[in-house]
Amino acid sequence: MVDLKKQGPTIALIFTMLVMLSYSVEWIRVTVGTAMNVVLGPFIDSFGVPFFIMILILSGTTGLYSSLVQKYTIDYEKMQDTQAKMRVFQKEFREAQLSGDEKRVKKLQGKQDRMMQDQLDISSELSSSRTLRSGSSLPGSSGT
Repeated sequence: MVDLKKQGPTIALIFTMLVMLSYSVEWIRVTVGTAMNVVLGPFIDSFGVPFFIMILILSGTTGLYSSLVQKYTIDYEKMQDTQAKMRVFQKEFREAQLSGDEKRVKKLQGKQDRMMQDQLDISSELSSSRTLRSGSSLPGSSGT
């Protein structure tokens, strides 16, 4: 069985690439263009909305739904907890290094692996939600 948490970004990337490649097929490109004209054409023709205003409306709509997707797919409590733990860990690690306590540094390096795995989980969660909503990893708020 496929673990969607781990494979989600890869699946989204493959899907996005397939969609992009499908536009190289003329009849698909024409069909999508015709469908978009049916949906968006009346705004431009009937209401006289300039093309650049239509682009602004579409980009605003994209921003709205991508924010909603991010809001409901990211566990912000987990992200904040992980960031707080990382700050405490970095402070402890820095103190151990400055004091020259090799035993404590080695112990903290063992803990560092677990902390890095937590950070990786959060990063992949953020990345997958960005990939799903936009087809690529875009810069955004990471809570810092």
